[in-house]
Amino acid sequence: MKKDSNDIKLENDFWRDYDPGQFEKLSVAVDVLIFAIGEKQQDNARKLPEKELRILLKKRTEFPDKNKWALPGGFVAPAESLEQAAYDKLKQKTGLTDLYLEQLYTFGEVNRDSRTRVLSCSYLALVDAARVDIPGKPSDGGEIGWFTTVCALIADNRSFTEDGYVREKQYVLILEGPEQLKAQIQVKETLNGNIISRSEELVYNEGLAFDHAAMIWTGIERLRNKLEYTSIAFSLLPRLFTLTELQQVYETILGRELTAANFRRKIGHLVEETRHTRADYQHRPARLFRFNPEGGRQ
Repeated sequence: MKKDSNDIKLENDFWRDYDPGQFEKLSVAVDVLIFAIGEKQQDNARKLPEKELRILLKKRTEFPDKNKWALPGGFVAPAESLEQAAYDKLKQKTGLTDLYLEQLYTFGEVNRDSRTRVLSCSYLALVDAARVDIPGKPSDGGEIGWFTTVCALIADNRSFTEDGYVREKQYVLILEGPEQLKAQIQVKETLNGNIISRSEELVYNEGLAFDHAAMIWTGIERLRNKLEYTSIAFSLLPRLFTLTELQQVYETILGRELTAANFRRKIGHLVEETRHTRADYQHRPARLFRFNPEGGRQ
């Protein structure tokens, strides 16, 4: 639409008088959650290897929260997009490149960073742990390592009101790696008529920087939810895998056992059988499968 002379004059007046300094500046950061599925160490070679969910963390070398463990990340430069900043910080802090990143959530609590008001846009990345070589100390300094991640529901209380209910759930987050880290998250869900409101609060935190425990909990919840309607689990597997390995990935993320027959019926359209085999934990040939992207579009 062509602007008339009056609109042009008004716009010119607007830009002449516009002062960006009238607004308080906010800092923006990116933080990346890198999840992988690994195998627990065990002595019995004839036993099915157990899987564990891992996350990559880096020990802070500067204040605030010096010597606490944090997600790889940092501040966004004025000329960077959020996604480019996430890739740049990922490479700088871990040496990793060419990972698929998916935006997770934006964390904006007023006092989440003691330096200044900081909004953090978190990103989710999934990798096959066997294909990732993580240096003990990246180029920018500081220790880096994988942490086994357990997130469990420890309390679930509901009270009913005249127009609905209030439900409070308590989750414990335990990370085992170079150190043991712990946190507790409270989730409050309120039903008032036909409207459901929800809030999360980090009520306890030991060893994790800022609000990164809440970020990790949010990432695990997103993983669990996306298992139901996407093919996200295959990002945690090698190109060829057994159906048992695939089921282990689901069970590890969900934190519960699944019935083999029901599981294979549910995911049958997502996989296709190959002619390849591999000796399983009992040294018998096990058929290998691969992801069927066409099945994922159904």
